[in-house]
Amino acid sequence: MTQRDTFEQTQADYKPIKDALLLTDTIRRTLDQTQNSLNNSVLDVELTDLSLQLATIHSPFDGVVVSVNTPYPGVNILPTSTSFRIVDPNSLYFETQVDETDTPKIKEGSTATVKLDAFPGQVLNGKVDRIDLISILSSGGGTAYNARVGINNQSDLILRVGMNGDAEILQTSIKDALLLPAIALVEKNGKSYAWKIENGKAKQSEISVGQSNDNYVQILSGLNENDLIITSNINLLKEGMAIKP
Repeated sequence: MTQRDTFEQTQADYKPIKDALLLTDTIRRTLDQTQNSLNNSVLDVELTDLSLQLATIHSPFDGVVVSVNTPYPGVNILPTSTSFRIVDPNSLYFETQVDETDTPKIKEGSTATVKLDAFPGQVLNGKVDRIDLISILSSGGGTAYNARVGINNQSDLILRVGMNGDAEILQTSIKDALLLPAIALVEKNGKSYAWKIENGKAKQSEISVGQSNDNYVQILSGLNENDLIITSNINLLKEGMAIKP
């Protein structure tokens, strides 16, 4: 066999191997492309899942969404902007004003009661949980401070944001105190008096008073528990005037 024949035979023997190698290389490239496509598909799914996770806004507390500033899909929301307003019906509070002269007597944790205009006769119990440090101008032109009363709503009342009412904050608790209606108190020349009925006649008694609120005054001395007190037309009374109980 000549060298040419040997070369041609070698080429003939190598051709199947070469074709197999080319086929293997083609398969490898195809597999690589398929793997790349699969990786890209997995990455797309992961990015989509991450986008969905980031698209969900979680509130730090349970509640009801009562307003949305930008109710449009696709709008970017910045951390510094207020986009949603959420109210927790179980943690509502009542905001009231406290006169500056009463602030030393009130502290956080003081007992309070709230009466809402929407529910006449209903009393809601609560506690003062905040008193502002900065004063405001009251409706009467005086100095006041905003105070917040946390409401403990154990009734079936449906409370809504913005309801109006009145709050009473307990400043001091005194047991077995003798109370006089505030409208019966007479003050003159730096002294306190009250009119009572004695033997069918009006008698003015000097009294010593203690704590007071908008409705009652504590009596320290000068009156007894069973005294009949005159509470109306006291500016028309005269000592010894006949009075019908």
